[in-house]
Amino acid sequence: MPRRARSAVRRFARRHRRLPVPRRNRFAAANAWQGLPWPAENPWLQAPENVLPGKRRHVWSMLSIQNHLEGYERLRQGPIISPLLAQPMLELCIQIPTWLWCAAGRNRAVARAAYGDVLPAAVLARRSKGGFDGFGAELIDRNRALMRDMLLDGELARQGLIDASAVRTTLERPLPDGEVIVELLALVDQEAWINAWRGRATLRAPSPLACAS
Repeated sequence: MPRRARSAVRRFARRHRRLPVPRRNRFAAANAWQGLPWPAENPWLQAPENVLPGKRRHVWSMLSIQNHLEGYERLRQGPIISPLLAQPMLELCIQIPTWLWCAAGRNRAVARAAYGDVLPAAVLARRSKGGFDGFGAELIDRNRALMRDMLLDGELARQGLIDASAVRTTLERPLPDGEVIVELLALVDQEAWINAWRGRATLRAPSPLACAS
């Protein structure tokens, strides 16, 4: 109950916020994110005056979907079809009042009610499920030395984009929570992406012997 009360107070204090707070990786160097402009051109950020805070945050959370639909030039590889992200489905979800999301103390209450006659009782009644955190923590634990060398000796560190001291300290201790796991793996993902492009550049570059001939 105390935890719920603190969360309620924090949300009440932020109820009039007009824009979401940008999330940043805790391992990013301060000079890498300070002064970055917020993408003010996105019309989803601006909500009508009569929209309740919970629904405003609901729409804000949908902004992250764009990376999965339009990011990284995925369409060059093939069409992207996401039935659950189709416009009719999203419009239906937006129409559902926030106070029905956890009706009777059950998260996703509307979806559970919709499929109540086809899902097993154990699925309908469950209050927790496995997440990515455990797998991510195991992945880091098994590859701490590799990740430490990859990040501390990588391009992100050379460019001063990450807080190398924070990365080193975190990898020397037990991982504290899920957000740390996700943020560390995001840096590894970026460093691997850089190395992949470096490998392509090396393959494309002519050899000294070829140049001499």
